[in-house]
Amino acid sequence: MKNGCPVCRNVNDLTATQCKYCGAALTPPQPPAPPAARKPRRWPLMLGGAAVVVLAIVAGVIGFSGSSTAAPAITAPTFEIATDAGTALKFNPLSFDAPANTKIQINFSNKSQGLPHNMTFQNGVDAKTAEQIAAGQTATLSFTTPGPGSYKYVCTIHPGMEGTMNVK
Repeated sequence: MKNGCPVCRNVNDLTATQCKYCGAALTPPQPPAPPAARKPRRWPLMLGGAAVVVLAIVAGVIGFSGSSTAAPAITAPTFEIATDAGTALKFNPLSFDAPANTKIQINFSNKSQGLPHNMTFQNGVDAKTAEQIAAGQTATLSFTTPGPGSYKYVCTIHPGMEGTMNVK
């Protein structure tokens, strides 16, 4: 290794204290500093801590903590079916889609002006409202849907007033 002169920038021997070219005093280079102590890696500890937190959350969610909690109640899908608000003899909507083999609820509202109506399923679905739902009144049907297919519902008071439940 060589020692560079700060005045003439010529290179001298490492042990030289005076430049052999210009006579300037040379400061011998300092020995290299010892390598810095290596910092411990913290990411494995942080990763392990995060894993513990995630496991605790998952255990709490699935009830792994040993407590006997009941599963939350699953609410049945609810559908809103109404009559036409005017004097037309129509259901609104005329059709709706429901999941197969699922308990559902239908809120049937008679929004017509002065006419009674009802809602009665056909084709093997055993669900119906009372014989007459007065104008402005509501009835609720709850039943389990059958397998996939199209199922007609009608107003037995007014022939031709019908709709379709599409089970998928």
